[in-house]
Amino acid sequence: MSCPINKLYNDFESLKSYLLTNKELDYLNTVEKQFTKNLIISSASFLESYMQDILIDFVESTSNHQLITSFFKNKAISRQYHTYFDWNGKNANSFLGLFGIDFRDTIKAKIKEEKYEQYIKDFLELGKIRNELIHQNFTLYTTDKTTKEIINLFNSAYKFLEFFKQELEVPLKDNKTE
Repeated sequence: MSCPINKLYNDFESLKSYLLTNKELDYLNTVEKQFTKNLIISSASFLESYMQDILIDFVESTSNHQLITSFFKNKAISRQYHTYFDWNGKNANSFLGLFGIDFRDTIKAKIKEEKYEQYIKDFLELGKIRNELIHQNFTLYTTDKTTKEIINLFNSAYKFLEFFKQELEVPLKDNKTE
């Protein structure tokens, strides 16, 4: 997948290689600690922005009315992202339920059938780590996750959003033919 987060990670890997080659281990240690925190925040921020874009596109495609889109964008989407999910949970049922019980149950079945549970767990874990980092003193916060583990969480979490986006589009196509 080509996205800014993977480019950021690849740039870090290049810097890490350079520092190792030049035996700058003290710098490498410092850079790695800071970059890991940066990657967590960058990844979570990217996912938040992408989820908001998905929701706005969904509202726009279902209403075709600028007033409704603006209302949802300003009141239900902007600055609400972290209220959508139980970040300590293992599933996205509370979020999916916001779209109704039928949608939630249909998506839960597809998630289980397609074995997408890990994508959701990784999405929630990355969000949880981000919240800990932000609310537990960014400067002193440490994580046991490596940058490779963080980028893997991100790539898996991104697959959840891609799946969710696809699922929102399917009902729209069916409704338009009725």
